[in-house]
Amino acid sequence: MNVDHIAGYEIGSSLSLNATQKKEILALIQNPVQKQNQSLEGRASVRHADLDGVGRIVVKTYRRGGLLRFFVSSYYIRSGKSRAHQEFDLMNDFREVGGHAPEPLCYVNLGSLFYRTWLVTREVDAQYTLAQLSHHAPELVHQALRNLVREVDLLIQHKIFHVDLHPGNVLVQDSGEVSLVDFDKAHRYQGAPRALRQQYLRRWRRAVIKHELPDDLSELFCGGLLTSTHE
Repeated sequence: MNVDHIAGYEIGSSLSLNATQKKEILALIQNPVQKQNQSLEGRASVRHADLDGVGRIVVKTYRRGGLLRFFVSSYYIRSGKSRAHQEFDLMNDFREVGGHAPEPLCYVNLGSLFYRTWLVTREVDAQYTLAQLSHHAPELVHQALRNLVREVDLLIQHKIFHVDLHPGNVLVQDSGEVSLVDFDKAHRYQGAPRALRQQYLRRWRRAVIKHELPDDLSELFCGGLLTSTHE
């Protein structure tokens, strides 16, 4: 891990970013970001951009939910690693065991006790989330769900609990390959793999019902995950 400090910002990276690239990243996080339009896309705001020598990237700004968002929408209290640093590590852990997630390039922190934080990842070449795909191209959903079951089974085997896994956080490429995004609040699960599998099943069903998505998303995912056990 390469850690650098520039003008009060801490930049932790798995790459050897040069001075120009670091300046570009800092300029991006200081500019207004795109607003999320759909409830399935979560609280964080993202910005897509080109980074010299790297290509297309996504810059994620962390924002609070609940009542606190009306008072301190973008600030957190320091307690160990920042939110972006934790997500950076979990995504790397998942990728190292063969999982598909965007490559985390760096995290950026600003502040000490009270801080703001950002995560920079390589952009995935995917046109739709699984939620969008279920409306625009339902004929491709079956292949995407088969691939998703393999990804979630891998999470379970390695006891990674992706707390906010739902159809809006699954990116689908033209090949049907999927990538999982938004590992914010993900953590290592301390219970038995069977209990973790049930957590994923319950949360997935709830998301499909809550957002009024096609029943196939729930039936095919849950059926596949129940028959793909490695406990």
